[in-house]
Amino acid sequence: MRGVTDGKRSAARARRRLAWVGATAAFATLAIAPGLQAQGLPDMTGNWACPRDEGLIRGEPIAWTLSFEVDWQEGRFFTGTYYWSVDEAHGVMEQSGGEATLSGEVRFQGVIEWDAQRFVMVDFGDTGVVQGTFANPDTLQLIGYEAGEHALVAAALCVRLAGN
Repeated sequence: MRGVTDGKRSAARARRRLAWVGATAAFATLAIAPGLQAQGLPDMTGNWACPRDEGLIRGEPIAWTLSFEVDWQEGRFFTGTYYWSVDEAHGVMEQSGGEATLSGEVRFQGVIEWDAQRFVMVDFGDTGVVQGTFANPDTLQLIGYEAGEHALVAAALCVRLAGN
């Protein structure tokens, strides 16, 4: 009989724990959801152009041209595509998808941070990371970096193109 009573107690404890977890999750959802709406998350969608900026690839100065499109956003999460090129005159190539090249496009995903003033974007299938801040709703300040054989660091000021 003792085993049955212990089993009932264990089942009752498990149900209480599940109820507590469920209540905690419901409370967290109710507490967070209004906060996201109240933050007024910035709209990242559209086409962004970044003036030519200097950077380093493997310790060599390089001219870097970047633009990107954010094609989807839901709340603080977004996805898009970078379009980039490096100046051939510098003789330094960037790595994209495993091979060295002078230009390319890379898909990325991003998240707007809790303060709604900063964000992070990471490349699909690569080690590139871009951290940014909103100077205003139509101007972004970016710092990009990538580790590895073709290590790079770059900075850009990007503006939303008209019509977005």
